[in-house]
This record gives sequence, C-alpha cells and structure tokens, in this order.
Amino acid sequence: MKKFSFLISLITLLLLFPINKAISDTIDLDALTPETGSNLTTEPLVTPYGTISYNGYLTGGVFWHDFTYPVTYSEFMFDFDVDSFDFLIGGAMGGIYIELLDINDSVVNSYHTLDLAVGQQVSLSGSGVRRFTFVDGRLTGGESEVWDLVVTTSAPVVPEPISSILFIVGGATLGFRRFRKKFKK
Repeated sequence: MKKFSFLISLITLLLLFPINKAISDTIDLDALTPETGSNLTTEPLVTPYGTISYNGYLTGGVFWHDFTYPVTYSEFMFDFDVDSFDFLIGGAMGGIYIELLDINDSVVNSYHTLDLAVGQQVSLSGSGVRRFTFVDGRLTGGESEVWDLVVTTSAPVVPEPISSILFIVGGATLGFRRFRKKFKK
C-alpha cells in the first residue's frame, strides 16, 4: 500500500508541476488584415497574451519610419513579455537602427545596418522585451521599413484544476494514513 501512495503522490506532483513551464507561441504581424495588425495605427491589437500597440506609419502591409515623421522613431509596444522577433527589412535609403527594450527601457538587443537590401531577413531575441523601436539608420533622411513581423512569446503553463484536486486528495490520504497509524500503536 505504501508503494501505491508514493506512486499517486509522484504522479500528482508531475501533473501539478510540469517539466516544461512555458509554451512558445507566435503572433504574425503582416499588417494586411485587422487580425494581423492593419489597424495598429488607430487601435491596439488584442491577443490572448495582451495588447500590441504601434506608433508610426503603416501602409500596404508595411510598418515604416520616415525621417520627416513627427516622432523620433517608430515603435511596437507590448503589455506582455516577448522573447524573439523575425522580420524583413527594407527602405528607400538611409539604413535602419532597431532596438529591443524591456519594461525598464533598458536595451536588450539591437541591430543596425546601412545596407537595406529589400527583403533582408533579420532575427532578434531577448528576455522580457516590451518595446521594438526602429528608425532611419543614418538619421539624415530616408525611410526604413519592417514587414512580416513574427513575434514569439512564452506563455506560462497554468495547472488544470484537476491537478490541484489530485494533489490535495493525495496529501489528505497520506495524512489520514499517518494519523490512523499513530492511533493504532
């Protein structure tokens, strides 16, 4: 009977505390439909993880920054932690400078190039990213573009209620058995 109780406790602990603590998921921001960010300049995009906002130009499925735009940079803002970004860059001239910032506005990762080969694939990652900013790389005029932005986030695994119930029942059973064993002596 002891082996059976131990086995139940072990299974319950494994169910309650899974080995993989987070599930990775992606959000595609191609800006071609409202579901993928085409309305980001006027309203935040609501996702299962939180909201995404954008400050900058958005035309024809392309997020872009023009040096003459009234803000100093274009940015994506997230109210949840993001782990990585995969995207394409391009532009008319000037290069691009990208920064990933955490909740305290500390730079987590950055990318800079003066060669804007259209359709150049870029991947950046960092822990706890909350802002993705980009600007013309030379700061002398020109435009920088980001498109097909794929955001990867890790969602914490929340145990199902049955796991908690099994854990409590298992603990109560072990406690009752110990209590009963003491009174038999």
